[in-house]
Amino acid sequence: SDVKGLMSKADTEFVEDVNGIGEELPWPSDILMHRWTVEGLHRTSRKDLWRQELNRRQVSDVEMARNKVTKFAQGLDSLEGFKQNLIKRFGSVFGAWRAVLDLHDNGRITFGEFTQALNRLALGGNVQKVWRQIDVQDN
Repeated sequence: SDVKGLMSKADTEFVEDVNGIGEELPWPSDILMHRWTVEGLHRTSRKDLWRQELNRRQVSDVEMARNKVTKFAQGLDSLEGFKQNLIKRFGSVFGAWRAVLDLHDNGRITFGEFTQALNRLALGGNVQKVWRQIDVQDN
């Protein structure tokens, strides 16, 4: 997945717009511990190193968030995977039905109620495919 540069332009502009960064504003201690390197004839400035560190942290945050979403989305590619996800979280499909799916206690669920339940559960994926497998009577 390509997350390089996802937020770096705004960060670059922000860092460049802050007057005296590294002079009037204190540098974070973890940045100060880095050794300043010389690449060929061009010496990497503290501002460049700080920009690289911000970019590295943001890429890491984005990847962690993406992994979290992917983890929850697993199991919504098929009805069987969806059932396994419900069993894992609620102990049984019936327990999930009573706790989050059939909130009106009428023994039925519409597609809208189904999607709302998935949002409450923080689940995503191929929702329509799973719904078509559940709604075999097409009503």
